[in-house]
Amino acid sequence: MGAGTLRVVLFDLDGTLVHTAPDITVALNSALAEHQLPTFEQAQVRGWIGRGPQVLVQRALAVAGRDDPALAERVVQQYLQAYERQLATWSTPFPGAADCLRQLASSGYRLAVVSNALQRFAERILQRSGLAHYLQLVVGGNRLREGKPHPAPLLYACDQLGALPAEALMVGDSISDVEAARAAGCRLVCVTHGYTGERPLGPDDCELIESLALLPDWIEAHQRPR
Repeated sequence: MGAGTLRVVLFDLDGTLVHTAPDITVALNSALAEHQLPTFEQAQVRGWIGRGPQVLVQRALAVAGRDDPALAERVVQQYLQAYERQLATWSTPFPGAADCLRQLASSGYRLAVVSNALQRFAERILQRSGLAHYLQLVVGGNRLREGKPHPAPLLYACDQLGALPAEALMVGDSISDVEAARAAGCRLVCVTHGYTGERPLGPDDCELIESLALLPDWIEAHQRPR
């Protein structure tokens, strides 16, 4: 296969493959309540997901008006403990996720998850969601020094899977995924059902698809010679 042929598909986890916001919200609110801090609805927490647990907690504390690094560190540790207990209780794959992975795997694509979730959490969520066996690699947020939007995790995944960045497609849901893919030199498509982070994505950021069920056909169309 030449460099222009797609060989690898990299997926974000939270908000792209699996709807994890219900469990993240429960765990975050549990940690905040330990310090008599305000708790939040899932709709608000969704916008804070995507750059790892430290940023998640920092964003919650900023809304609560508590800019205190020592407090933030304590809340992060309590959040991680709570999330480990809560993990995959209410989380579910997005519609079409399993069929999408199955179709791509059967077509010969090598598949990986590149997430800012901690490695052990990402692996357990994928196992419990029934998606892990379709994947050749999981790159969690603490596997390397840098997480998305830095390109390093995407470049690492490509190297591990024996592909050039130009032979890889990043499937994400936020500007963090967009920036990482662009910096790495990977192709990019984003789902509209995810957790948009700092701001919603638009057509100027990337091509958008409404469901993972549409991804195999999207890839087939974009593989055809022009």
